[in-house]
Amino acid sequence: LFCSGHSQMPDGRIVFGGGIGGGVGGTSLYNADSIAVSPWSTPDAPPAQRFYPTCTTLARGNVLVTGGDIGDPNANTPNTFDAKAPSGLQWDILQEATFCDASLSCAPPIYNFHINFYPFMFQLSSGLVLYAGSETAYYDPTSPKTRLLNPVAETWTDLFLVPDAIIGGSAVHFRPNRVMKAGGSDSTFTPTNQAYTLDMNAIVPSWVQQPSMGFARQDFYLVALADGSILSIGGYDQSFQSVLTPEIFDPSAPVPG
Repeated sequence: LFCSGHSQMPDGRIVFGGGIGGGVGGTSLYNADSIAVSPWSTPDAPPAQRFYPTCTTLARGNVLVTGGDIGDPNANTPNTFDAKAPSGLQWDILQEATFCDASLSCAPPIYNFHINFYPFMFQLSSGLVLYAGSETAYYDPTSPKTRLLNPVAETWTDLFLVPDAIIGGSAVHFRPNRVMKAGGSDSTFTPTNQAYTLDMNAIVPSWVQQPSMGFARQDFYLVALADGSILSIGGYDQSFQSVLTPEIFDPSAPVPG
């Protein structure tokens, strides 16, 4: 499970994919309600080995797996996993949505951008999946840093949003079609306290800067709470010390200035 991606399916089970160690590239399902038998099961093997992938549960119940990198070129192709499909047919390859490797020297029909560790992926009400960047500038060297994936047509669309070079150590889909990302580290791996929101409901979407967090953070969590606020918790700061103080952001509060 170390460095794998994970996501909760509609039936409550947790799907884990990728990681390192003995289970590189494997898939595991965990069922917390299982009592009579082992809560763990191992379905079909995925078509690519991935380290630090993102698993995103889609509206129809399948799981989109994107990003991750251990040198397997197949990790540049998104896959979907359907636990309800018969054995041998649970993994689907979105071949037409293949993107380039880190060399950024690919020619059409391969998309000439690279997605690496733990991309921020969120399904919108339109059915499209928003790629909202990655956790550091180092892992996301291409521009633009915001794109849309159509998982049915297997196509990517660039979103040239202003500003473009927004990084984030964590991101959260906190309201319908609205995303926040905050923190993160620049090309020198120095954490920041910046925070931005994106409203894809807007006629002209753009990243809007919000009040900065009280602490610079990298490798932390943003969690959408039931009252509409966002919890920022964990991570390390510019001195590489653990940040032990949580913070709450209210996205309904007016932006100062």
